[in-house]
Amino acid sequence: MYNQKMSATLYHYNDQALTTLGILFAPGFLHLGSHAWVDDLCQELNLSGQKVLDFGSGAGGPACRIAKQFDAQVLGLEFSALLVEKAREFAIKENLTAKVEFNQLLLPPLVLNQKFDLIYSINTLSHCKDKDGLFTQLSSALRPNGSMAFMDWFHKSPNYSEATEAFFKFTDDFFYLNTPQEYLQRLEKNKLSYVNFKDTTKTIRQECEALITALKTTHQGEIITAFGAEYYEWWVEYWSLLYAALQTGDLIKGNVRGVKT
Repeated sequence: MYNQKMSATLYHYNDQALTTLGILFAPGFLHLGSHAWVDDLCQELNLSGQKVLDFGSGAGGPACRIAKQFDAQVLGLEFSALLVEKAREFAIKENLTAKVEFNQLLLPPLVLNQKFDLIYSINTLSHCKDKDGLFTQLSSALRPNGSMAFMDWFHKSPNYSEATEAFFKFTDDFFYLNTPQEYLQRLEKNKLSYVNFKDTTKTIRQECEALITALKTTHQGEIITAFGAEYYEWWVEYWSLLYAALQTGDLIKGNVRGVKT
């Protein structure tokens, strides 16, 4: 197994990790399912000329896709200085600097001096402890009739199986998971209507299984050649542990949405 002390560095992104995730997904994308989710979300909304906030914008792939494919103006906010740098580089490469801006996110508090037609986040809120305050701050930056959408991790309860605990321990990261119902209640508390939750756990589990297969076949040689066998085995173990956790039913993947009316 890859050195456990290295796992946090890998999971929290460095140049090697970002290159690997670009190979596994697409340049600028870091998460299972986010490419399709972004397209589905934006196709349901008329975002041409609209202002969009990407909270936790990662390496810039989703924000740049929304700007390019759906003609929106996008502000990406991200905790990691490295990811902000990579996202800016990606926007330059895609010739999107007039439509996309990336800034480092410093919390607390979240201060937004403009209003948005869409605020979305991918796999970010599950790492934020004070969700009550965050939901209030985000909803205050949403225009009337604007939409808020989160693709995130949830749980049934905090009583995790050994498989799920093993995944959390391996990532060496902080997770502050809630139930989907707790997210919906926060949206309603902040005056959002038409709130709903779509469970995509089965799809994500299938995508995770397919990714493990691709890692062991299509991508194996490329990753080993670039970074070595030990590094490659870390990623196989990471996705395998996630898949095992998903099979227990402890973890839920899904989409929460609401409209400010």
